[in-house]
Amino acid sequence: MHRSYNKIHVIADSSPNAQAAKRSIIKKYKNYSINDSNVFIVLGGDGFMLSSLKKYQKYKIPFYGMNKGNRGFLLNKFDEKDLINKINKANIAELHPLEMHAKNKNGKIKTAIAVNEVSVFRETRQAAKLEIRIDNKVRMKEIVCDGTLIATPAGSTAYNLSARGPVLDLES
Repeated sequence: MHRSYNKIHVIADSSPNAQAAKRSIIKKYKNYSINDSNVFIVLGGDGFMLSSLKKYQKYKIPFYGMNKGNRGFLLNKFDEKDLINKINKANIAELHPLEMHAKNKNGKIKTAIAVNEVSVFRETRQAAKLEIRIDNKVRMKEIVCDGTLIATPAGSTAYNLSARGPVLDLES
């Protein structure tokens, strides 16, 4: 099946580097409105890509990320030459976000969507008692802990960050 992603909408983080790249891409390729585009070009780092996925997923069009941030685990190398062709030849990776429903001791439910991971930490000095269900099936009846973290396949590099630990480069 031949893809034809050619109506780009560029989203860039606020860094001067990403903004300069955005201006350069817009100069070479038309920047369509969000509603008229059929692919998002995301310029920034992994964190910006994840927040863009969360913010713009409702449009149900693909994202093509290029690294203009620090890490870039999730992103393509920045190269604007022959960009439309690169987008159409890119390998597609489908992400399946997590939907978390957390109920506190008063019965109040907090819902969140996560592309990377969800984490729950205790709110008091007492340990948290948690029940973990996935797809409405009880996976852990009770765990007593300070908190827990559940990651998507895309979020596996975020374990340490969410646990307030360091994120290491792939080569380290």
